[in-house]
Amino acid sequence: MRRLLVPILLAAALVPAAALAAPGATGDGTVSVKNANGKMAIVARGSFIGYCDSCTIWVNDPDPTDGAAPLITNSEISLNLTDTKTFYRGSQMRFRMVGGFVRVIVQGRGIDVSGIGHGQVVLDGLGGSNDGLYQFNGDFYRSLPDFELRFTLGS
Repeated sequence: MRRLLVPILLAAALVPAAALAAPGATGDGTVSVKNANGKMAIVARGSFIGYCDSCTIWVNDPDPTDGAAPLITNSEISLNLTDTKTFYRGSQMRFRMVGGFVRVIVQGRGIDVSGIGHGQVVLDGLGGSNDGLYQFNGDFYRSLPDFELRFTLGS
């Protein structure tokens, strides 16, 4: 038992150090949106996952070879507008865009998004007092604005 104790303690000490030594790509920023009611637009390269209670999603993936294909589940309506643009509408939809450049607009209620990358993000609440929360680049959570607010994601 004593022989195992030293390797276990060494491994426990090295795991946090390895995690700190492997940050995201240089220049990447983070975005988090919780229970938002309104609109969120993302024009960025990175990885984004999300959920909405009831919404419409427009996805433009101009280069399908630069990352995984966007994945949207639980859509009640899915329309391919062009080779690169798709429209979705539904309830309790989940979406994932990983690794490439995308243009995404999510509009509706109960929007939750987490992402990392670099580009532009636009938020616009519906004007109510409880439109949800947002956070950029690890800052504090704030109430979703009642007007269009643009942010640069990353540097």
